[in-house]
Parts: sequence; C-alpha cells; structure tokens
Amino acid sequence: STIMQSGCCGTGSQTPADGSTQNPYMIFPASDVPEMYISQWIKLQPDLKTKMGANNWREVFEWKSTDTDFRMQVAIKSDGSGNLFWMTNADSYVPSYHEFWRINNTSVPVPQGQWFKLEVYWKRSSSNGRIWAAVNGTVIADRVASTMGPNGSRIDRIMMNQLYSGSAYPIYQWVDDVQVWSTFPSGVSGQAWYDPPYASH
Repeated sequence: STIMQSGCCGTGSQTPADGSTQNPYMIFPASDVPEMYISQWIKLQPDLKTKMGANNWREVFEWKSTDTDFRMQVAIKSDGSGNLFWMTNADSYVPSYHEFWRINNTSVPVPQGQWFKLEVYWKRSSSNGRIWAAVNGTVIADRVASTMGPNGSRIDRIMMNQLYSGSAYPIYQWVDDVQVWSTFPSGVSGQAWYDPPYASH
C-alpha cells in the first residue's frame, strides 16, 4: 500500500490531520460487531522514523461507529525527540471531539523495515467492554471499559489495515497473512491457520 503525496500538501507533512490522505483496507459490516479478533503481518517502510520526525503520528488500525460516536485506533506516535512509540486510544466526535482514554506504550519497539505481527481484539459493551492490542506476541494495550459511544451506534467501518499519517510523503507498507476471528483464535500447531506468536490474553 503506497501514497505518493497528499491531496492538500503534496509531499509535505500534514498538519492538522484533517488535510491528510489515507488508503485503508476496509471491512463494511452489515450489523454491529460485538466481538472480533484480527491479526496481520505488517512491514513498515524502513525510513519511517525519518519521515515522521518529531511529534507526529501514523495509524495502522482503527474502527468507527456510524456517526463516529466511538472510535478505537492503534497508531504509531513520535515524541519531541522523534522516538517512536505505540498509542492505543478510544475517542468520540459526539457531541464534539473528546477522548475516552489513551494508552501510550514506549517499551515495545516499533519495527521498521521488517515484518511484525499486529493483533487487535475488542468486545462491545456499555460497561465491561474490552480493547486489546499486541505486537509480536507482547501486549501493548489492554483496557476494560465501555466500548459504546453516547448514541450506542453500531460499528460500520473497520479499517483493518490503515495507511494514514501526518508525516511527509511518500508513505508505504506491506501486509500479509490476515486472519479474522469472532474471538481469540483457537488454532494449535499443525493446523493451517496456526500463526504464532500469540500474545497472552
């Protein structure tokens, strides 16, 4: 997946995010998705850190409700020194933008120019929902809380693999071996769909 330049600013950085061009691989569910697990192997461009610079972002996964009263995302962020880290959060645009929560993980490396496995799981609930994400078999976020927005709107867009950034262009990545399960996988060694590593859940 490649984007050579944005629709607003050529190859320059996108600030704010509203000007950014994106190229998601999307699933459009016909009804709400009460529980789901998605895994995939991703290889990010080797010059990602240079392209992002300081205080920037790049999304790799997200889903939204019909009116975006709830969105969850897994993204790569850069701090003021240009160091990369993982961010998982939930937010809403109803009635105006606000963030429910955010987990920054600076201990799990962000691989560049090499394949890594991303796992994402969610369970929808107004009280004890869950959002969980892992990279190369290590959990980067695990939050038990409401996963419903103020309107209780259903999920209608799953950006299973997202190419979307505030960085300079071009941006690109590779994706392979996608699996979609209704809950955490039950595959064991010897089965065709067994695809380690699996993070503890």
